[in-house]
Amino acid sequence: MNPSDIEILSDASTLQVHYFFDDDSHSMDANVLNKCDYEVLSIIKELANVFSIDIIVETEPIGEGGIKKWLKIISKEGDAKAPIITPVIVAILISILSNPIGKVGEKLVEKVFEDTELAELQKEKLRNEIRILKENQGDVRIDSLANLD
Repeated sequence: MNPSDIEILSDASTLQVHYFFDDDSHSMDANVLNKCDYEVLSIIKELANVFSIDIIVETEPIGEGGIKKWLKIISKEGDAKAPIITPVIVAILISILSNPIGKVGEKLVEKVFEDTELAELQKEKLRNEIRILKENQGDVRIDSLANLD
C-alpha cells in the first residue's frame, strides 16, 4: 500500500483502506481480502489495548472502483479521552499500513497467507523422500561391502 491508498475522513476516526491491483482487475479472492481485513482489525484491537480503550469497529458502505472498506472506530467509553484516542489509533494505523515493510514484516505476511495444507503436503513428501533414502542407504552399504570382496 502507498500512503495515497489510505484516507482519513474529516472526523479523524474513520479509516478507508483501498486495495489497488496491478493487473487492472476489480476483484480479489475473498479469502485473501478476509485475511487482510483480519490483520487490520487485529492491529486496531492491539492499538486499543495499548491505549486501554474499549472500542468497536463498524464497517460503512463500500464505494465504487476497486475494493474500498470504510472502518469507523468508535469508542464505547464516554470519557474525555475517546475523541482523542480514536484519531490517534487511526493515525498510527495509517503509519503502519502506509510504510514499506522490512524482511521480518515480509516473512510475517508470507506466514499469514501461507497455504497450510500445501505446506503440510510438502513436508510429508519430504519426510517420505528422506525415509526412502534412509531405507535405500542400507541397501547401498550392503552392495558396497559386497563389491569389496
